[in-house]
Amino acid sequence: MAQNSFDHAVFDMVYWIFYDLTKTTPSFPALLLHVEE
Repeated sequence: MAQNSFDHAVFDMVYWIFYDLTKTTPSFPALLLHVEE
């Protein structure tokens, strides 16, 4: 359970970092979509 909680916390941190990047870098969403493909 603790490990899962830790993973979730890391995911949240990474998510908000990416969220900030999308706000500061207009071309970032397109780059992310390219990576996901």
